[in-house]
Amino acid sequence: MPGRTNYLPFEQFGPSSRYWLDAFNPDSTLHRFLPCGPVSGVEFPEDRSSYCQTQEETRQLLLESLQSSGLPYSEQQLSAVEKLKDPRCLAIVTGQQPGALGGPLYTFAKILSAIVYAERLEKVWNSPVVPILWNGGDDHDLEEIDNLAWQGPEGDILFHKFGLGSHIPQPAWRVPLSEEYRSAVFKFIEDIHPETEYRKSTLDFLAGLWKESDSWAVFFDRFWLSVFKDTPLLVVRPWETVLRKAARTVMAREIDDPAAYLSDIETDSANLESAGYKPHIHKSRGVCSFFYVDDDGRKSVASVAEGIRIEGQDSVRNIEDLRGEFNQHPDRSSPNALLRPIVQDAILPTAATVLGPTEMAYHAQLGGMYDRHKIPRPYLLPRFSLTLVGNREARGVADLGLDWTNLNRDENELAKSIFHSERIEQSLAVIEEIRLTANSGLEKLIANMGEDGKGLAEPLTSQFKRVEKTISQVEDLIRREESRRDDHGRIRLHKLRNSVFPGGNLQERVFGLAPFLCRFGFDWIGEILEDARDWDGTHAIIYQIGRP
Repeated sequence: MPGRTNYLPFEQFGPSSRYWLDAFNPDSTLHRFLPCGPVSGVEFPEDRSSYCQTQEETRQLLLESLQSSGLPYSEQQLSAVEKLKDPRCLAIVTGQQPGALGGPLYTFAKILSAIVYAERLEKVWNSPVVPILWNGGDDHDLEEIDNLAWQGPEGDILFHKFGLGSHIPQPAWRVPLSEEYRSAVFKFIEDIHPETEYRKSTLDFLAGLWKESDSWAVFFDRFWLSVFKDTPLLVVRPWETVLRKAARTVMAREIDDPAAYLSDIETDSANLESAGYKPHIHKSRGVCSFFYVDDDGRKSVASVAEGIRIEGQDSVRNIEDLRGEFNQHPDRSSPNALLRPIVQDAILPTAATVLGPTEMAYHAQLGGMYDRHKIPRPYLLPRFSLTLVGNREARGVADLGLDWTNLNRDENELAKSIFHSERIEQSLAVIEEIRLTANSGLEKLIANMGEDGKGLAEPLTSQFKRVEKTISQVEDLIRREESRRDDHGRIRLHKLRNSVFPGGNLQERVFGLAPFLCRFGFDWIGEILEDARDWDGTHAIIYQIGRP
């Protein structure tokens, strides 16, 4: 099932924040704060390579984690584990919270980017490189990962919630799967997606993963490893005890000076503002860069005058006591979203990190944290911005005389511009001309009859009223037919726009991969992997699955 790639400028389609656009502009002042840009600008990272080759113990802990994970790695993925044993091996890394059935489509785009860029840079650098997905299962914002969106038969966007918000604030890796969750989401899909061969194969695929997974995060890992089974993709689970051990040095530095990271952020924020950028991160005084994890969940930690206060605990802990506990029980510590990249790049041999627009913005405020931990920063690569369409959408755009960028407009305004009909205006003008001619003709007839024809005036008027009624019926017929066509066109436009810009949002932020697997099957995954080798990420991509 070959595909077709459409390239569109970000100014017209896709992410359009200043941080995102400036990442592609080599003359932008953003590059003072971020080592970022398209893959074509990445040079071999000598500093990261040297740093990673000195971290032999950390690499062994990483390998231990991968080899003991129990995940069903394919042959290519097992080969990537072997490749990581080479101290020269680097990684292209991307991370994401474990969203519903794999999460939003941008998760697919991030992983696809990491795979393609790892392959490309390995050839350019003539040095081993592997793609790695960092499972963000530490996150406890369960509401954020609880939504599954699907387009309904009438074109509206329908949502399914699993009910994760009812859990105490546990990290996502602790959220169990249940048969109730599975049966509810399968019913949701079966109720709104047509019964097809691809729907059945997709549900069978999901059911198999569900059976093999005991938690939300494990399902996420198995899902993406299976989707990309023909690639060297690896998955890292940072909550595993062996990797918590690998993060001890970073965590100890944060515990010893819990106020330092806020100072780092404030300094970088001030520098960004002076360069005309709006900082995205604003943290309250005293908030620490890490959480405390116990059986009751993931708890915030604050630095107070007397020591360290943990959410839900009455007593204040001293720093030495907490450091000792974390050292003895490393699984009780968990980095927040700002510390996570530092931990990631302390553990992984990261050459470059694939990011989305929001991540690009907050990474601009992390320079001081990298410096304080003496960890060389990896290059930051903007992910592919990807919209998936089929032949149906391509035909719809062509039939309505549109291009893809038009679909980002307000739907009502777009409909008015499409369905404004000169034909009906011309037809109604002809009918009005007929009506005026008939009325004028009646007046002339009555005038011609004179006094002798006064008795015919009333029956003539009555007969001409029938003519008027016929004219009105013709007018109604034309208006109804045009309205029918207009309604049909509006329904088609509504479905088309919600396929490409669901609810007026970028598709990659609303739909996940599962609706496209139900519609197109799995064969196109290999095709997009092949086609993506030519992408450089500098344009928004509309990928048409299948050709007419």
